[in-house]
Amino acid sequence: MNKESVVLLSGGLDSAVCLYAEVGFWDTVALSIDYGQNQVLELERAAFLAKEVGVPHVILDADFTHVTAKILGDEEGQTWPRTIEAISKDSISPAYIPARNTVLISIAMSYADSIGAKRIVIGSNADDKAFPDCRPKYFEAINEVSKTGTRHHPEIVAPMIEKSKHGVYLEARRLRVPIGETLSCYAPVVPPTGIVWHCGKCDACVIRRDAMSRGKDPTRYWHPRPRGDTP
Repeated sequence: MNKESVVLLSGGLDSAVCLYAEVGFWDTVALSIDYGQNQVLELERAAFLAKEVGVPHVILDADFTHVTAKILGDEEGQTWPRTIEAISKDSISPAYIPARNTVLISIAMSYADSIGAKRIVIGSNADDKAFPDCRPKYFEAINEVSKTGTRHHPEIVAPMIEKSKHGVYLEARRLRVPIGETLSCYAPVVPPTGIVWHCGKCDACVIRRDAMSRGKDPTRYWHPRPRGDTP
């Protein structure tokens, strides 16, 4: 199998936009990593999105059991809900998982090198600056690793890196991404009906809702907008 582009597909909005942008221009495979994340339902969304655009979907495993589940905890004073203004002040997000992208990209790099792919696409955007492994300098550094440590030297590409989350949303609209079928929530709610809802309280939900506040938001939120948040 010779695939030109490997898209790291989490099932969230950013990676979905990357997937839809690649299809038609590159011979593409969607790669998801099961690392025991709380938002495991994202993997189901990833499978749905890959099927929608008709590309192979590969799931590989990673082990992060050494990392305390801080995303849903309050070990560092993390409380929900927070306003978008409070979130924007983070130098390092409480949701940051140490070196997660380095591990995920390394797995993607190994997979891409094994099939001769030319590029690895990841959905980091300009509003992810509170995650140190989502910044432009990080991608410059990880590309040097690929250049010196692989056979086929796949390029790690972050096409959304200069777009805000709102910009990603607009791109999703342009590409006709099924936005309501993407899942970005840290603590999704699944009532007896079986329909998955975004919690509406976690940082990811607050950021997502703010990004779509000037347009149509098809997301189902279990909790209303936090008081004091940007209308």
